[in-house]
Amino acid sequence: GVEILHAPAASAALPKGVEHGRYILCLGRRDATKGVDLLVDAFARARSRVPDLKLVLAGPGERSYDDPERHVVDLGFVGDEQRASLLAGAIALAVPSANESFSRVMMEAWAYRRPVIVNGRCDATRGAVEVSDGGWVAGGETGWAQTLADVALLPADERAAVAERGRNFAVRTADWDAVVARYAELFDERPARKPRGRGTVHQVLETLEF
Repeated sequence: GVEILHAPAASAALPKGVEHGRYILCLGRRDATKGVDLLVDAFARARSRVPDLKLVLAGPGERSYDDPERHVVDLGFVGDEQRASLLAGAIALAVPSANESFSRVMMEAWAYRRPVIVNGRCDATRGAVEVSDGGWVAGGETGWAQTLADVALLPADERAAVAERGRNFAVRTADWDAVVARYAELFDERPARKPRGRGTVHQVLETLEF
C-alpha cells in the first residue's frame, strides 16, 4: 500500500541547482545495480535534443554522480518534504532499475500526477506501465536517450494525460484503502482455522515488522 489519495503537499522549496529549469527525477538507491549509470549516460545523449533539461538524483548511495557540466544534480538522501517537492516539480520520474518486484516510487510519482519511464527488462515496472498506460518503457542506452528526450519535448498537457492514467491505476491498485479492502475480502472468503473456544484475529501491518 502507498498513500496515493493523501500524498503530502509539496511544501518545501526545491534545492539549489533544481529550483530553475526542467528536470527528470530519479529517486532511490544511487548505484550501477539500480541502472543509474545507464540513466546518466543516456541523459548525456538526450541533452543534445533538449539542452535545457537536467537530471536530478536523490536517495542513498556511496558515490556521487553530481556533474554540473553534464547538468546532473545528485542530492543524495533527502527528507520527506523535499522528496514531495521534487516529485511535484519533475517532468517525469525515471526508474532505470531492471531488478524491482514492486516500485513504491512509481506509485508515489503517479500520486503527484507525474508520468514514469521504466526499464523494459523489469517485468514488474514494465507490466504496471503497460497495464496503466501511465508512462513509457525504454531499453538500452540508445532507447533511454530517445525516450528521455521525447518525453521532455512532449506538450505538458500530453504528459499530464499520461500521468493521470497512471494515477487512476495507482488509486485502484495501490492506495491503502483499496489494498486493505482486498485483504478484508480475501479473509472473508477463506474459512478461518479457529482454536477451540476462541476467535481469530487477522493482523495486517504496513511494514515487515511484528
